[in-house]
Amino acid sequence: MIMPKPHSPRTAVAHGFTLVELIIVIAITSIIAAFAVYLIKNPVQAYVDSVARAELSDIADQSLRRMTRDLRLALPNSVRISADGKYLEFIPTKTGGRYLAEEDELGLTNVLNFTAATPSPAPNQFNIVGTPPSGRQTIVPGDFIVVYNLGPGFDPADAYNCVNTAPNRICNRSTVQSVAGNTITMTDNPFVNQVPSFPSPTARFQVVTKPITYFCDDTVTKRLIRYSGYNFQPGQPVLSTAAPLSTAPVQARIADRVNSCTFTFTSLANVQRGLVTLKIELGSAGELLTLQHQIHVDNTP
Repeated sequence: MIMPKPHSPRTAVAHGFTLVELIIVIAITSIIAAFAVYLIKNPVQAYVDSVARAELSDIADQSLRRMTRDLRLALPNSVRISADGKYLEFIPTKTGGRYLAEEDELGLTNVLNFTAATPSPAPNQFNIVGTPPSGRQTIVPGDFIVVYNLGPGFDPADAYNCVNTAPNRICNRSTVQSVAGNTITMTDNPFVNQVPSFPSPTARFQVVTKPITYFCDDTVTKRLIRYSGYNFQPGQPVLSTAAPLSTAPVQARIADRVNSCTFTFTSLANVQRGLVTLKIELGSAGELLTLQHQIHVDNTP
């Protein structure tokens, strides 16, 4: 009798990677990854740089456009720039018109009087010739009347510099007290105290608001800042940490990441115009963008 052989247990078969295979796979994957990074690094970096430049360009362009809009409304001969080119100040014009003058016709009332020897019955009043400004240009109490502004160094025809107090103030700027139709009433009439007298040859007046200053802080905050709403100063404010700039009612940040910026002003020969140059550099050492803009300002008083 033949006995069957007992079945032997099946040998277990191992499944998976050997250590050598794993090392080879890791090495090949690393080579492929390095090659892929090398291929896409430059295009990605170029895209990032392009976006950064576009952002800087947009900030600089908007800043210069804002300053341009403001400067085009500057009162003639009111632009002042500090010696270091970091502070730019001017008086913004709201509107203007023609005042009733003594030369228009004898016997007219409410003329703007410039002669103390022949005072007007209402020395603090004058009539606007024609239709008064309306809309956003409507003259309201608190606005300022300026006549024939020649600017710093030409007292008493300097709207920044009013000496003494009412009724003996001497300058070419007065505050609007009230407006009724074509008649403007001022708080006082400093024009009659001018020596010499500076009436406008064309009987023109400008209506202005309080000064505006742009400050390029390229050392501490790296910002371009706009100050407004502060009072007139005989000398240009050139310290942001002191009054009136430190206490200005409105302080607006116009641009960040300002690496440097400079303002210059040139009076053009033989014409009643000036040229303001604005130069701003934004960014850091790795990515800098420089824009320059020039604005013609009217200096015809």
